[in-house]
Amino acid sequence: MILPPEATPIVSSEHAHRLETALINVRELMDGPHARDRLRALLFVDEVLRHEIDAAVRDAREMRMTWQAIGNVFGMTRQSAHARWGRADEDPGD
Repeated sequence: MILPPEATPIVSSEHAHRLETALINVRELMDGPHARDRLRALLFVDEVLRHEIDAAVRDAREMRMTWQAIGNVFGMTRQSAHARWGRADEDPGD
């Protein structure tokens, strides 16, 4: 999914650098002949993206973004977003 420019969030240089480094590091493995190396490369990218998504959700909550709004971004309900990223003591309705 590609977001329109007005919906594209500003990404800090630290987070952008981390993603760029991950992609550069896996390029050689992705182009290699071995399926095992491609799988390892994709697993690494998946781990980096999961970490970045978790950090972005934490940042969004600190900026008072609702679970409904976060869920909308990911195509899920607010309850599902809260279940995935929320704390047990936090109300999914906010």
